[in-house]
Amino acid sequence: MKNILILLSFVALVGCSEKKWQKTNFSSSDKINCIALNGTSIFVGTDSYLFKSENNGKTWDTINKGLFDTFKHKKSPKGDTKEIQKDSIAPYKIFTLASKESNMYAGTDHGIFMFNPSEKIWHPLKYDTNSYMKPTNVYTLAITDSNIFAGSDDGIFILKQKKNSIWSIQPSGLNNLAVFTLAVSKNYIFAGTFAGMFKSSNNGLTWKRSNKGLKMKYNDPLDPPLLTLSIVFNGENIYAGTNKGVYLSKNEGEEWTAYNKGLSEKYITSLATYENNVYAGTYSGGAFILKDTIWESLNDYDTQTKFISSVVINDSNVFFGINNTISKLPLFAKKK
Repeated sequence: MKNILILLSFVALVGCSEKKWQKTNFSSSDKINCIALNGTSIFVGTDSYLFKSENNGKTWDTINKGLFDTFKHKKSPKGDTKEIQKDSIAPYKIFTLASKESNMYAGTDHGIFMFNPSEKIWHPLKYDTNSYMKPTNVYTLAITDSNIFAGSDDGIFILKQKKNSIWSIQPSGLNNLAVFTLAVSKNYIFAGTFAGMFKSSNNGLTWKRSNKGLKMKYNDPLDPPLLTLSIVFNGENIYAGTNKGVYLSKNEGEEWTAYNKGLSEKYITSLATYENNVYAGTYSGGAFILKDTIWESLNDYDTQTKFISSVVINDSNVFFGINNTISKLPLFAKKK
């Protein structure tokens, strides 16, 4: 009996060590909207600021230059210095971040910006005079070898870089529909919307619905329509995180199957993969990991009811945006 108790204690300790959360030194008054990696750098976007860490989250710098409007106030006509107002700053909301090679891009409520690391400033993308229109609220970005795809309130825009850092921009075949997540596979581009899933096989020129198996309902106030917020790939599998749980497709989005066993919260806000592991962040139920065919909770007492907006993975840790803080877990060993 003593040996059994020792063994059980060892198993319990191992389980706890796998789930040991570590808070980084990140602190913000705003909620976190997105986290992204670029090499060894970690970027974090919030409702007002953008931050960067070069040491795995130990310290953070604000890199907001170029991401706000400044309003000049006139002096009081009476010359009363007490009535002189300081300049007002209106920061932009950072909805999404994406990287390609050494370049970092931000999707905001004022369009798309590119980071210049030598100047430490964000510049808005410059479009040619023939551009269709400029996207404003950019919720998601996906980057291929030749294009940037931007999901916005007005559908998807296709951006292609020309000479002298000038970009051409054109609408895709998916317009007048808010797009909240984009993901690029070998053969398709997938888009998540309030109207379910879409996919394109011709670089975004035309799109077809990819909703077979998804729980789609309309005009029911007690059952809101399906909202897709995250799409990730793991080998031949495609996982879609929605407000009604996780869906899995094994045939490039031709058909989807609910994959929610073990989830205590089905409003999925973010998904991330590493090797054979899939991680999920939820709206009010913390974090989960997919083990074989069952989701297991990663939560401790502090995270079990928390909102997780973003999940990203580097070579040593899984980072979770939890309300206005960032915590991390060590990577699990590769599943056999």
